[in-house]
Amino acid sequence: MRQSALRLRVKRRSTGWLVPTPARRSGAKLRHRDSCFQIRKSMAHHVVILCAERTRRPTITELCDEYLHRLKRYNIRATLEECPRSRSSDVAHAVAEQSARVERYLASDDWVVLLDERGTALGSRQLAELLERQLPVHRRIVFIIGGAYGVSERVRQHADMVLSLGPLTLPHELARVVLCEQLYRAMTILRGEPYHHGSTDE
Repeated sequence: MRQSALRLRVKRRSTGWLVPTPARRSGAKLRHRDSCFQIRKSMAHHVVILCAERTRRPTITELCDEYLHRLKRYNIRATLEECPRSRSSDVAHAVAEQSARVERYLASDDWVVLLDERGTALGSRQLAELLERQLPVHRRIVFIIGGAYGVSERVRQHADMVLSLGPLTLPHELARVVLCEQLYRAMTILRGEPYHHGSTDE
């Protein structure tokens, strides 16, 4: 009997992607953990952070890898891709060259988010709500981080959303770390986990 109950609990925990769990009794108020999504192992979602430039700093790579690795527990397959840096000394030519490389990576069915200081600023909870809406309906979500001089107008036209990490100008290397952390934070918010409220224990 106990084994049957255990199997039932495991099955209920692993079913449904972004599907709210119903209240246990009529009129009962949903707890946060009940109302947030549950993960179905057979439906991993792909999130890509596409950077127009490469980093040569191991500490940046290690920090990003740490947060992207943590996303696996939420059935998110997150990868960070880097484009070769342009060697042109002409700014306009360098932007065009880097942007062309970014464009070649994009697929027609990607949902594309361009990071730009002139974009829409979202709080952590708003970002979590955005992912809750978009992850189930797109094969792949691509976040684009441009180089020091941004991206071309053609890349901007590809974007379904332009997102700002805040009014401050961040180096592209730091921007990728902030984005990786915020993606992880968003998933902990959706799961009702304590990380967002100051707990960093893993």
